[in-house]
Amino acid sequence: IEVLVISLALPQLSHDLNATDLQNAWLSSILFFGMLLGDYVWGTLSDITGRRLTLLMSLTLNGLAGFLSAFAPNYGVFLTLRFIGGFGIGGSLAIILTYASEFIS
Repeated sequence: IEVLVISLALPQLSHDLNATDLQNAWLSSILFFGMLLGDYVWGTLSDITGRRLTLLMSLTLNGLAGFLSAFAPNYGVFLTLRFIGGFGIGGSLAIILTYASEFIS
């Protein structure tokens, strides 16, 4: 859901943050860059420390970044928090898919 929300909120965000078209493009894509990096880092960490703890940490990071992004005072802070949120989403996706495959087999 968080991946889709930015496309619905982008017109208002663009107005509130006085963002250019290039900045809007970064707002739309930064979450995916965070997911790309987070998938690798959290997946590796879950193999070392265990899936449950790592899943809880990634979901907490995602929730915290999403909450704090509501109070972001400017474009740079909002963009950074969106990246961190994507980093958390990447971890939860990697771990949940592994959990599902373990229960199926």
